[in-house]
Amino acid sequence: MKKFFIPVLLMLTATVFAEDMLKFIGNGHEFFSKTKDQLIVPDGEKNLFMWSNAAKNEAYYPADPKSKEKFTFLGFNVSNAYVKFYDKTPSFLCLTLYESRSGEIMPANIFRNNMKKIYDALKKRYPGVKAKLLRRSSGNLRLNAVVWVAGKYVCVMKWGIKRLENMGDDPGFLQIEFETVQPGKNPLQRFISQTAYDRPYGIQENRFSVKREANGNVFLEKFPMFEQGEKGNCAAAVIQRIMEYHGIKPEKPIAAEALKKDAKLYSDVEDLQIVLKTTCIKNKLKIKEDFVYFTGDRSLRRLQNLLGKYNRSAKSSGKKKMEIPKKGKVAAAASFLKMDADILVKIRKDDHAASTFQSNIMKNVMTGQPLVWYTVLGVIKEENLPAKPPMTHMRLIIGFNNSTRTIIYTDCWGEGHEFKTMPFDQAWAITLAAYTISVEK
Repeated sequence: MKKFFIPVLLMLTATVFAEDMLKFIGNGHEFFSKTKDQLIVPDGEKNLFMWSNAAKNEAYYPADPKSKEKFTFLGFNVSNAYVKFYDKTPSFLCLTLYESRSGEIMPANIFRNNMKKIYDALKKRYPGVKAKLLRRSSGNLRLNAVVWVAGKYVCVMKWGIKRLENMGDDPGFLQIEFETVQPGKNPLQRFISQTAYDRPYGIQENRFSVKREANGNVFLEKFPMFEQGEKGNCAAAVIQRIMEYHGIKPEKPIAAEALKKDAKLYSDVEDLQIVLKTTCIKNKLKIKEDFVYFTGDRSLRRLQNLLGKYNRSAKSSGKKKMEIPKKGKVAAAASFLKMDADILVKIRKDDHAASTFQSNIMKNVMTGQPLVWYTVLGVIKEENLPAKPPMTHMRLIIGFNNSTRTIIYTDCWGEGHEFKTMPFDQAWAITLAAYTISVEK
């Protein structure tokens, strides 16, 4: 992440506010021909836009969420927007029209009706241009994008919807992007994910304190510690800490819900996942799966695929191959512990879900939410671990540093475990799942 300094308050020129954003972009994409000085001017009263970094090549809206001046796109409110400049002119614009993480709730049928209206309008905007539909799945999240390439400009409409068992569809986000075609890159070949971007320094979009340091660290400040103890449960401890962070002090420490005696486990990592979910339900907390690697009857197939990649890499590296199980309960964590750490990091780095994990970390931290991080301990060397560390463990990611590509996390083991860092690639290599727990007072 680039270094942050207190930026100068900025706004788009006043003529923008009377127009829909699509009109401002222009039929001929005139937006991309304007300079910084033409688009953004200092203003002491209307703080609609703000630089996101010291280099002044990225800007964010809204700088003041309470402002009466609002952007729209085809009549729909723009909740936030991001402009990236190349030299003196814009090269990329992202408009977020819906984002469930910000607390918005929209039924799936209304979400789809809105998407259809926007799609139809964009189709008319680019007559004669054949749009390309791109699709990708990440767990139960279905990601889609429609791409129009018109000369040297690209328009992308992208959205994500979660398929929830017995609950129907849950809209995740809707973004519209405009960009200039980059030399040597095919605009139709792109990885679909929600675009995450940095908020300006000093903007209080929520009541939580997100601290930014000159070295690039961005993290949730003054995060409470709760020590789980020798016989404590890490799933219950992370819930306790999240609740206290949100200002809720339980009368008694959160107790983990025991597994049912007849609970069928497909893998050696599911027990803690079930405990986390049932404990959240008991305490009336909303839990959201951001990423789950081994899940239900698909666990065996996923381990087989992982070990297949591992063995191919091990063979070329002169390392010992591992046996690939054909049936039975999946020894997921046990298999991780038998792997060569460097090879595991290498093969998981190529996983497309890695970028989703990184995006989730940024979005959670910037909206004042820790990310529950479920890991395998003992694969990556870590300092100051307990004498007898568990094989699987839940901890909390509370920050990141994009400059050094590291995550900032905390364990529920008391003093000395409040603030720790790990390279992103290593962190992703040992990741089993990630969750967001929402607390309503």
